[in-house]
Amino acid sequence: MLRRVNELHPGMDLIHADEIAYHSEIQDDEFRETFLRCCPYSMVHVTGFYNVYQSLKYIRDGGLPGDIVECGCALGGVAIFMRLLVKRWGLNKTIHLFDTFVGPPVGSADIIHGGGELVWTQAMANHRSGTEQNIIDITGNLEGINIVEGFVEQTLPVASIPELSLLRLDTDFYESTKIELEVLYPKLVRGGVIIIDDYGYFQGSRRATDEYLATIYPKPLLNRIDTAVWAGVKP
Repeated sequence: MLRRVNELHPGMDLIHADEIAYHSEIQDDEFRETFLRCCPYSMVHVTGFYNVYQSLKYIRDGGLPGDIVECGCALGGVAIFMRLLVKRWGLNKTIHLFDTFVGPPVGSADIIHGGGELVWTQAMANHRSGTEQNIIDITGNLEGINIVEGFVEQTLPVASIPELSLLRLDTDFYESTKIELEVLYPKLVRGGVIIIDDYGYFQGSRRATDEYLATIYPKPLLNRIDTAVWAGVKP
């Protein structure tokens, strides 16, 4: 049963350790402690985690209503991170997780940062049970978590989505990112946070985002968090 990111990407724990030491400008003990508990279950870099941390603090301090959605939760690292903070800060927010737990549709292809092509050739063994166990091991239970399994192109159009304060998209490819924005961005409250993980890495994610934002006004200003992650606030 797939549980930790090192099983997919050996050495990711060393990368996380190097990053937390390198980014000495991040001087928040609460962030550091929470990040270190969650990073074994995520490929997201420390800068991406800190973006989520700052976003949730902004939502907390501004009293923004609305739940949280993450599309592409993988092994649950960021979801666990958010749930720990939501519980600690007493926020009344459900975290809705959309994932296939087997990877993207077989045959999905894209151009990645640097010009290389990525083609998804084989489905993974379903790892939902491993993700759920990771959440339980760190947070104690699945309370406050709503998991929706399946391809978002099929699950989102029929899902009951409440208003949202934070929307984090991490499914990389064009088709999934497109439907996520079309269905979920209108649910994001004014002042809510949108995070596009891999906008800077997968050309499909970038193209879907740019095409959708070209259809709305006013549009959020997306800022670069790191190579992959870009984020903004809904005006």
